[in-house]
Amino acid sequence: MSAPADAARWNPRRVPARPRTSDRVRGICVLAVAWSLVLAAVILAAVIGPPYAVAGDLSIIYLGYAVVWGGVACIIVSRGPTITGVILAAQGIGAGLSLLFTVLLRAEPGPPSSSACSRTPPTASGCPARSRASPCCRCC
Repeated sequence: MSAPADAARWNPRRVPARPRTSDRVRGICVLAVAWSLVLAAVILAAVIGPPYAVAGDLSIIYLGYAVVWGGVACIIVSRGPTITGVILAAQGIGAGLSLLFTVLLRAEPGPPSSSACSRTPPTASGCPARSRASPCCRCC
């Protein structure tokens, strides 16, 4: 066929530009999961405290990937189910999980549960568990 005949058969105004509602919901779910993992990791990092990044740490990369690829996957998945959208959704959610686990693994374990260590402030003579080799808690 000729180019004018092909152009007459394909009309860009008749192509559906609006995504279906179920596709929009899928895209928003991908975005919500990826970004909620990032938000949980940021809140957890603020609660745990410094150091937020150490040498060789990939948490900043995980944060960027979860934010960017989660948003891009939301747009692509909301336009319809494609393999590209699935791969980017998996990468965005996986980066959010990696960030959350990295922050969790950086947390120090709590004080040991012994009767000598208490949450009361140290007395004038010092902490009752100071005679041990290691300090009992942060009060010492």
